[in-house]
Amino acid sequence: MSRWNRRITALLAVLLICALSACGQSQIPLDYGDETAFEADLNAGKNLVGKTVSFVAAELHPQSLYGYDIWAGEHLNFISSKNPDIEVGQTVTVKVTAVESVIGSWFIGYEKVDAAADENTIYAADVEASDSADESEAPQPLELTDGGWYAAPPRSGADTIYLHYCGMMHNPNETLVATYPKITATISNPDGTVIATDSQTGGTIMPGDTVTLVSMMSVPLGRITDETMVSIQPSWDSFSSANLKQMPRTTDFEISHVAEQPGSHNFITGVIRNLTENTVDSVSLAMVMRKEGKIVFMENKFLDDLRPGSPIACQFDRYSAWPEPAAVEFSAPAW
Repeated sequence: MSRWNRRITALLAVLLICALSACGQSQIPLDYGDETAFEADLNAGKNLVGKTVSFVAAELHPQSLYGYDIWAGEHLNFISSKNPDIEVGQTVTVKVTAVESVIGSWFIGYEKVDAAADENTIYAADVEASDSADESEAPQPLELTDGGWYAAPPRSGADTIYLHYCGMMHNPNETLVATYPKITATISNPDGTVIATDSQTGGTIMPGDTVTLVSMMSVPLGRITDETMVSIQPSWDSFSSANLKQMPRTTDFEISHVAEQPGSHNFITGVIRNLTENTVDSVSLAMVMRKEGKIVFMENKFLDDLRPGSPIACQFDRYSAWPEPAAVEFSAPAW
């Protein structure tokens, strides 16, 4: 046999070995056959990093704040740093590399793979949908435990005043998370005529937790009188059995060293500490003042990037005197 023939024979042998090896290899198994089953297990608190899933791309957002964002399911965001080269309606199969929950939505890092379904693949029929309530508990409505308002003194030359309002909303459910809680403040005359209305929406309220929502609205000067009535009503979007471990409660933030600094420029200072093991992107820190038990002042501010265990100083400013005497309360729901 010539040297050339021997080379051809060796090459054919290598190709045959490679082909046989490829035939002997098993495909990557597909863990979730659709986005509904995948999202339901995310909401149930399961760790799905490393799992494979096929989903239908509902919307494409190439320039989102997080990167190239593929929307799927109810609240799924598949995020990548580059264009995945897909189209709306296309079925995509990926392996999950990271998962983060942010105010009721899931942000998922991934890599595209080729996976095959087998007898262990989970489909929507095998699990509950993510937005269905836990069958073991009938949803109870949110409770408005307290609320209040005050009209700020008008500025010189202004034809409007600002009415500040707040509401404290409690979730009495044991396992269900309330999503997008909202308070609506309505200003009206004694005859029922509405002067103005406004609302403020939050992110979530965890089971058994209470959050304080604060906002304000502009009202024409002279419309607020001693007979003016202000009502505050709660509402919400839905309840879900979401991932309870990854979503912080107000009790996961410690607020200490609260002190009033009087003078020509009044301000109140304090320190907030994130007691969870994860960085919290943002909280809405609410300050409420009471006089004889009644809410007489409220204000809020946003604090970002709260790292685990790291104290962050906070300060509320006011150029006029605080209500006297007044007890100060703080609440810090994640935003």
